[in-house]
Amino acid sequence: MRRGPMPPAIFYNPDLLILRRWWNPDDPGVFDDQRNVARFALRDSGPVRDNRREFLAFVHHFEPLSGDARLEEARRVSRYGSTEPLPVIGGGDLNGTASGDHLPQRDWTAVTPHQRTHKGTLGPDGTWGPDTRALDHLIGEWDTTTRQRTNGCGLHSVAEMAWHADTTQPIAPTVNPGIDPGGGLLIDWLLANDAMTPHVLPDTYRVHLPDPGQQPPSDHRLITCSLTLDTPREERR
Repeated sequence: MRRGPMPPAIFYNPDLLILRRWWNPDDPGVFDDQRNVARFALRDSGPVRDNRREFLAFVHHFEPLSGDARLEEARRVSRYGSTEPLPVIGGGDLNGTASGDHLPQRDWTAVTPHQRTHKGTLGPDGTWGPDTRALDHLIGEWDTTTRQRTNGCGLHSVAEMAWHADTTQPIAPTVNPGIDPGGGLLIDWLLANDAMTPHVLPDTYRVHLPDPGQQPPSDHRLITCSLTLDTPREERR
């Protein structure tokens, strides 16, 4: 991608995975919704090419300064939701949160005027709140009655999958303290489509907190999760 000196990257083990497709960023024939999307095959899942199991993995860094731009970027990603038959895992620094009071919140009165427009939006009542349009487009709007999401594009938050499995464990922000005035939000996401969710292991999702007394290596926190593509969870029980 063309944003900044540190574009997204995917690291993979070639002993486990075969890279089937990764578009060159300078290829003039590639559509924008195919950029940063890898097609992998599991090397040991079949003896020949046509028998091997495949999945897609995408990584993105959404625009940090404009919710309108993030919504456009989310619209390009949405094709990898419910209409994609292959399992899909993706994510990255999406620079925005989603709706729902179960997610980390920010005190918008503490945010400086020039920063409020980066990740916030002015409501009809004259108060500022999070701009959730991009993530809500992908994973759905939060229904406060059912405590579920509706009208999404078929992508699901791995952080919320873990939270639904154990609601006693709060969802942690992915930005370290002291970076964003008013508090850090969940803006680094792992997303799975309908075909991938049976392979996600929600209890392995983790936001890695900095070691006490140590300078964090980044203003963002590492997030990790394990998944398996050998057989769905229901078949392993």
